[in-house]
Amino acid sequence: MAVTGTDQLQSLRRMMRNVGISLVLFAVVVALVLPLRWTGGPGLYLPLALSVISIGAVPLLGRLKPLPIGVSDAKARNDARNAFVVAMFRQMAGAQAPALAALAGSFVEESMVPYLICGAVSVILFFGAVYPSDARIARAERKLDSEGGHSELRATLASPPSPTLS
Repeated sequence: MAVTGTDQLQSLRRMMRNVGISLVLFAVVVALVLPLRWTGGPGLYLPLALSVISIGAVPLLGRLKPLPIGVSDAKARNDARNAFVVAMFRQMAGAQAPALAALAGSFVEESMVPYLICGAVSVILFFGAVYPSDARIARAERKLDSEGGHSELRATLASPPSPTLS
C-alpha cells in the first residue's frame, strides 16, 4: 500500500476522532443500562474531582519545549513530530481519565449521571485541547520554533512517515 503525503496527519485525526466518538458511544451504552437519577456518593464526587483536575492538567500535559538552535533539519523535524505526538497522547490520557472514572462510578452509583457529567467534560477537553486541529498544530509549531529552531511541524505531519524512529 502506497503512503500518500497526508497519511500521518489524517491517521492522527482519524484515530483521535474515533477515540472521541467512543466517549459518546459509552454514554449511549450507559443510558441504555442505567437509570437517570441523582445520587450523591463517591461514584459521583470522585470523577467530578478528577474532571476539575483534568481541566487544569490537560493543557499542562501538552506543553512543548522549544527546539534548540543548530540541530540538523532532519533531527529537528523528527524531534518536533515525536514531541507533538507524545504530548498529544499525554493529553488524551488526561482528557479520558474523567470519563473512565465516571464509567466505573456510574455503575457504583447505579446512575448514568456521573458519566453524563464527566463524559461531557472529557469530550469537550478531548476535542477542545487534544484533537490535532490546524490551529493546534500551528500553536505547537510556534512554541517549538520560539527559540530559533525550525521544526516544520505542519510539513512533517503532512509527509509520509519516516522509516526509522531515531
